[in-house]
Amino acid sequence: KADQYKEEAITLSSEEQTKILAVVEKDRVLSEKEDFDGLMAIYDSSYPDLTQKTVQWKQLAAVFDFKSTYSSVKLIKASEKEAYVRVQSKNEKVSGPEFRNFNADGITVLKKQADGAWKVADSIPLAMEFTQ
Repeated sequence: KADQYKEEAITLSSEEQTKILAVVEKDRVLSEKEDFDGLMAIYDSSYPDLTQKTVQWKQLAAVFDFKSTYSSVKLIKASEKEAYVRVQSKNEKVSGPEFRNFNADGITVLKKQADGAWKVADSIPLAMEFTQ
């Protein structure tokens, strides 16, 4: 799978690229708002262990409030049906018990749906660094 992390020339239209990046931003905003119904609407049914991840997200949200800031978002590979977006983020606790803030680097994989919408199909962590 190493080839999916290499940056390639993007041939998708700027309109499609904008749609893809909007889903990545929506994922951040909905996560921060703890809007799980909204999140499920932008996730593809093929996302690995989605039901289990949703339970974990809800458990965390019951205890913590988080803020995530993207320092870099870049479409690195795309076809008409699948896109890879490299996301670097700073993740901080807003409220809740002790928690170590961290920076993350990862790939968000999106799949194009039959109706033309893009949905999150996977998240591939590349690196994480605690900041406190």
